[in-house]
Amino acid sequence: MSYQSNKPQANDNLSQSQGDLQNNFASLNTAFNVDHVEFNLGNEGKHNFIHLPINTYSGSFPLALNGNEIGLYAESGNLYYRPSSATTAGVHADDIKLNVDKVTGSSTGSTMVGGLRIIWANGVTIPNDGIYQVTFPGSGFANNCLCVVASASHTVGVDDNDFINVDSTSYTATTFKVRSYTRDGRSSSGMMNYIAVGY
Repeated sequence: MSYQSNKPQANDNLSQSQGDLQNNFASLNTAFNVDHVEFNLGNEGKHNFIHLPINTYSGSFPLALNGNEIGLYAESGNLYYRPSSATTAGVHADDIKLNVDKVTGSSTGSTMVGGLRIIWANGVTIPNDGIYQVTFPGSGFANNCLCVVASASHTVGVDDNDFINVDSTSYTATTFKVRSYTRDGRSSSGMMNYIAVGY
């Protein structure tokens, strides 16, 4: 039997409502035991696990905090930390995504806790035409970044194989420029791997 919020009534006799009261206690105990240590086990009130229903952003969600609270919430499969500065309901600029994207061979971007963002790719082809502009996949960065590259086609001991150089003045939020060249300075085609870090 489910919890009955209207039990007991003022005119109920205890002998009549005893079963309803016991049912209500059992229902409350069942609900409390979800995510919590059971009553009378020594750690009452503490959590074993936390289930968060996945919500959708709206004008009233996430909820507002009163200035001396912090919050956690789930939205679209992601877990967010809500700081005490979020004193109005709805999306807040200071909310921080706590889970990170799964790392794969190449990525359109993985945002770390605190907002640090990483983008990487393997086997990017550089044509033999001098300076080559690389566009980050996905949305890139909100601000500029720093990028490290490595040749994916250089062979040790072969003079004509390519080397990769980054134009350090070319960084933008969505692109950077590189040049592939031979040991004697001639432009060449090549392949590279890169990792970019920004926010």
